[in-house]
Amino acid sequence: MALETLKNVGSLDILFRTSAWFENYNELIEQNAELLGISSSYDFASYTSIYSELHFFDICKGTQLNDADRLESVGVYQTIDAICEGEVEGLCDKDGALIDLSNTNPRSNENGFRGILLNDVPVKNTNSNTLNYARVFADFKPGTANQKGLYSGFKNPSLNFNNAAQTANIRTNLSGVGVMGQKMIPSLQVKPFTKSAAGFPFNSNAIGWDTTQKAFLGNFAYPVTDADTWDTLLTLKQSYQIVVVNHLINNNEVVAAQVNMQAVMSTSEGQKTLPTGVNFIIEMGYENDDIPIPSAIRGGGGSKGMIFCGIKGIATSPYERTYHIPLPPSVNKRNRIITIWRLDGEIPLVDGPAINKQLTCNTITEIVNCNLTYPHTATCGMIFDARSFTQPPRRTFHLKMAKIAVPSNYSPVSRSYTGNWDGEFAVDKQWTSNPAWIFYDLAVNKRYGVGKYGFRDSFVDKWNLYTIGKYCDELVPTGYTGMFAFKDFTINSGGVKVTIDASGSNLTGPDWMTQFPKASRVCLFDLKNSAGTDVDQAYERIIYNPEYSSANNNFTFQLLAPINSTQIFSTYPYLKEAYYAQASGGTNKLTPEQWILSNFLDETSNDSDFYQTMLAGEPLGPEVVSGSCGTQFKDNLPLLEPRFSCSIYFDRQQNAYKALNDLASIFRGMVYWSSGYLFAANDGEKDPVMLFSNANVIDGLFNYAGSASTTRFTSVMVRYNDAQDRYKPKAEYAEDAIAIREYGYLEKEVVALGCTSQGQAHRLAKWMLYTNQTETDVCQFSTGAEGSYLRPGDVVQVQDKLKTSKRYGGRIIDIDYSASTVTLDEGIQEDIVGQKIAFICPKATTGVRALNKQAQDKLRVVEIGGRMQTKDPSGMSDEELGKSRQTQIKEFTIASVVDTRVITISEVTDTDFNLINKGNIWAVNNTNTGYEIKPLEYRVLGIVENSPNEYRVTGMMYNRTKFNAIDRSKALVANQQSEAGSLLVSNLPSALKGDPKILQYSIVPASLFVEVTDAAGHTFYTADKIIYDAIFPSLVVNFYEVNQDGRKMVVDFSGLIGPNQITSRNTGGYLVEVYKDGQKVRFSLDGYDNTSFEVYLGDRNSFFYTDFNIYRYDTNYKLESTGLPSI
Repeated sequence: MALETLKNVGSLDILFRTSAWFENYNELIEQNAELLGISSSYDFASYTSIYSELHFFDICKGTQLNDADRLESVGVYQTIDAICEGEVEGLCDKDGALIDLSNTNPRSNENGFRGILLNDVPVKNTNSNTLNYARVFADFKPGTANQKGLYSGFKNPSLNFNNAAQTANIRTNLSGVGVMGQKMIPSLQVKPFTKSAAGFPFNSNAIGWDTTQKAFLGNFAYPVTDADTWDTLLTLKQSYQIVVVNHLINNNEVVAAQVNMQAVMSTSEGQKTLPTGVNFIIEMGYENDDIPIPSAIRGGGGSKGMIFCGIKGIATSPYERTYHIPLPPSVNKRNRIITIWRLDGEIPLVDGPAINKQLTCNTITEIVNCNLTYPHTATCGMIFDARSFTQPPRRTFHLKMAKIAVPSNYSPVSRSYTGNWDGEFAVDKQWTSNPAWIFYDLAVNKRYGVGKYGFRDSFVDKWNLYTIGKYCDELVPTGYTGMFAFKDFTINSGGVKVTIDASGSNLTGPDWMTQFPKASRVCLFDLKNSAGTDVDQAYERIIYNPEYSSANNNFTFQLLAPINSTQIFSTYPYLKEAYYAQASGGTNKLTPEQWILSNFLDETSNDSDFYQTMLAGEPLGPEVVSGSCGTQFKDNLPLLEPRFSCSIYFDRQQNAYKALNDLASIFRGMVYWSSGYLFAANDGEKDPVMLFSNANVIDGLFNYAGSASTTRFTSVMVRYNDAQDRYKPKAEYAEDAIAIREYGYLEKEVVALGCTSQGQAHRLAKWMLYTNQTETDVCQFSTGAEGSYLRPGDVVQVQDKLKTSKRYGGRIIDIDYSASTVTLDEGIQEDIVGQKIAFICPKATTGVRALNKQAQDKLRVVEIGGRMQTKDPSGMSDEELGKSRQTQIKEFTIASVVDTRVITISEVTDTDFNLINKGNIWAVNNTNTGYEIKPLEYRVLGIVENSPNEYRVTGMMYNRTKFNAIDRSKALVANQQSEAGSLLVSNLPSALKGDPKILQYSIVPASLFVEVTDAAGHTFYTADKIIYDAIFPSLVVNFYEVNQDGRKMVVDFSGLIGPNQITSRNTGGYLVEVYKDGQKVRFSLDGYDNTSFEVYLGDRNSFFYTDFNIYRYDTNYKLESTGLPSI
């Protein structure tokens, strides 16, 4: 089913099956079509009508058994799983790609089984497109409000999903009829046995009474409708002591029953095993009602019916057959009864064939017909062959779960925001893993969220969540390496053409094309501007028009925007029409994204606006001029990922405030209530909003408390579920080796809620470690009206003269706007010309209510130029949203100082200077050697109003350098005025520069391999016992037996010591990373002069590409600077 049509489908009917198995199986288990008339609403007349219309039914579809045939019963499991709250996005494959399902053509939906797993094994493999289980049926409902019930169109009604069942274990063995009764049985006037029935393939002699087997031999079910047969059976039952099973049904909702019979039977004649048979009767009707249904029997009009059944064949082990039996409807709460008794003769112990016949009533299942639709619940009904499992298998699903409200300018697929947000949410809910919007949904949803208890969406600060949501979606490096080593690139500011310098590389043109193939995704990170300063962004683009130039010795390609099908189809409707026209015609098996890209790449020239827009490319940020890049190949681990993602499954009710706080913790946030609104604040890089010094705190006092060294953990263990390994529980570990040596081993263990990425788990571990090691001081103070502006999560500056030993902060006693001068309340003796001075510059802020009103006003429909249209569709800009938490601090450069306290600023045209008033707070930075005085930053944890206009503020030390250290492995710097933490991380070092000169690939003869005996006693030969610095796994297990040589890489980089200025004082050793066809091994070489290594690459034909990088680490063994996950 085309995904776009979901919007217009009120009730979906998505079902799928593996190939044609179920059609065949459905025929084999077909029963009387009249049984399909049973329902929860049928009356007594319908019941009698169904019985009268039943006919002789050939269980084996007219195939007569011969002596070699054996009976085999096939059991099936039937399950209905209520998966989660709906509506859900749908099933996806192991790579997370949504599976397109059709509600009109079920036979095209076999790919849906890629998202269904039985005992953790997918029914269908994603990559190979092969089936692991070939006998499976499924009907999936996404959980819409008005969805249909699960499939109920089987020819055997017992399989329909509109049945609710309760099974009673009977386990009663039924004995055959005695010798006297055997004389009566052949006289039965069973109509199909005495004359040919219409459509019945056997003649009268083929299924008659067998005097040897003492049974009517056949596989049949026949409703008794003639008086002679009825009376004979009743006489037989009443005259002879026949064992019967009675099952009373007192549930008034039950409309039918399933009787499961189990038979073991065979005849031995010499060396041959021959078939035999058993017969039995199933009676049904009201309790204490012996009046038959057919009018031909004593006038009829009652509720009692009889089904005459036969089983024939060879079954040396238990063979089961289930019969679907109609029941009279419950009238005046009358009980119904089912009676089962055996009809074939008991075999006497005399000479003759060795006949073994046993018949057991195994179970009776009561059926309640209820066509439940499970609104708002994603469900999956399944039927699968029980022979593949010893017990009901565990069903799991690859699923993109509940759709939620997302901003109107947001694409969850590309995790991008187009233009400004107007404050509205998209008309159609969409699936997203952004924790900010999941938080919003849980807060306002009226079915399962806090909105259920009257909490309205207007109570949430959605504008702040919008900022947090964009922060969550920013791409950051995962720390994984690609299939090939990353390459440095350059790009013109605002350009779309990437250039990679190929000089010094031994790669050929085809090699470059292999590493950067056309239409592949390329990741660009570690970006820098023209000044060489880091740009804290990363991008994903699509490679277009790659070219290798031997003349220019470079490799180039253009950057295309990632494909966002929703946005493209909205902008270019003709593409949408073309896609779905091909999809409905069966000629298009591509996803919308694949089809759009293919459609563009197949064009050589096109004047359409879509083609020209795509051809223009998608630039990086205008400040980017260089960086690193690598191709994201399909089956490789991700190189970039969103900073925060959330894959969470709430399976129980819990406290609302705790649930919201738990969700906020995913984006390092906390929840608080203020001024009638619910706010979420996150720990991220922010500008300080307020300045405090001894001059604007009560009594000029700041109170400090530091954490004890015994509480500063030195290692962190994060537990998460790994999406790359079928969501198995994993643990990610990070440690501060220096702190462990200094303070000892103190581990902190946490569970990363909703985390399915090793990279995200690793960043959480580093965040906890860096925060605990470097943000060790708590500051508390009381202040006046300034405190009312603060919120938890805000960053403030504190200039405390008791911390700096000099007073570098106070109040302004005079100001001259025309001369750009201010007079301080106390002078500064040191030379501070060229330093920065900060003032409190009061600026108007826009509250949540005002932002809401402003956004709504822009969306008003007004008359413009004689036409009714939206007043201002531009939405709310980032600048407008920034005014909600506008900083009240402004820094200026000191141009001159007169009399130590009359300050002239350099920015004479800055209009913010006019906002400064007498009495405002000032603070000076002094970065000169020997001083290093500047305000210290704290993150606000809480604000308490002690009395009118008096607020007590509590803040935790804030280290803004930790965020880039966490996300991009940049430098982590200690805070001023705080004792330097032991964990000081430098930037990710560059690999050693230069050509190692000595690089050899040598054959490892099979004769050198070592004989190894495993635990099972098997002997084989392996390279594992040969001494190497590292070993890649080989494709060949036993080299010696296949006479397969191996290959090793030998590198000597001693020639790089001089050019890289390596000495015993600055180098403790090296970290080496070797790449081979997308695999990587990492190892260390201790000692600055340990400059050679050998790596076993595998068997000699198992690779085509190798590369390596060598990093050096200092004498303190700071390997954390690599920033790589512990793979």
